[in-house]
Amino acid sequence: MRRPFPRGLAVVVGLLVASTMSGEASAADVPVDRVMVAYFHRTERCPTCLTMGAYSEEAVKTGFAGPVKAGTVSFHYVDYQDPRNAALAKAYGIDGPALIVGRIAGGKVVEYANLTDIWTKVADKADFFQYVRDQVAARTSPPDRVVAMYFHRTQRCPTCLKMGSYSEEAVKAGFAERLKDGTVAFYDVDFQDPRNATLVKRYDVTGPTLVVAKVTENRVVESRHLADIWAKAPNKQAFLAYVRENVAAYCGDLRPQDAPGTAVTRAR
Repeated sequence: MRRPFPRGLAVVVGLLVASTMSGEASAADVPVDRVMVAYFHRTERCPTCLTMGAYSEEAVKTGFAGPVKAGTVSFHYVDYQDPRNAALAKAYGIDGPALIVGRIAGGKVVEYANLTDIWTKVADKADFFQYVRDQVAARTSPPDRVVAMYFHRTQRCPTCLKMGSYSEEAVKAGFAERLKDGTVAFYDVDFQDPRNATLVKRYDVTGPTLVVAKVTENRVVESRHLADIWAKAPNKQAFLAYVRENVAAYCGDLRPQDAPGTAVTRAR
């Protein structure tokens, strides 16, 4: 079952996944989503719990060797009886051994699942592996997707805050189902953060802007700067419609020529 990420846990999860949040994302053409797998266990572990932990780790590390090496999939052991992990245990409702799989986008866990069936599948290693791998694969980014990126300064003025908020709302409310399956994604990108230097250079960003990119087979094949967000910022509905038209154009829901007022920049 998919669940939204509990509020107020960003800092704690940040500590848990720090090893997966290194600078390799900035070397990509678009921000990279990650999948975090965490096996919660007691300090003293019984044979069954040891087996489930070992199976979980092996399923992830052998089934996703490339993504694990790249840092886009990670596996963690978490002792939920350790006081240092109390906030994590409380947030996920952990009261016994459990395997949590979460999708990280924009540095935040945006949804997660508690894989409760590991208990019934532990007697069949192959079935256990398939179950875990299916759940991880379901949360990895599809090779074909549309990515909207709002580039902003570290210190943001009221207009920039408004444009960022409108951009996020346009995407998340207008493409809710696609966000769930990963075929559309939205990111805030601080273009003054050195970790984002490659992205900034890639899209020739010199000030706050919204970029929409079409990704095919994990490569950006086309992108556009939505330059008209500045002119449309005073009119929320016009702003939302403008952003949605441009995202939809890359989704195939609209032909590009059907989206008026679009400043197009081909990917270099």
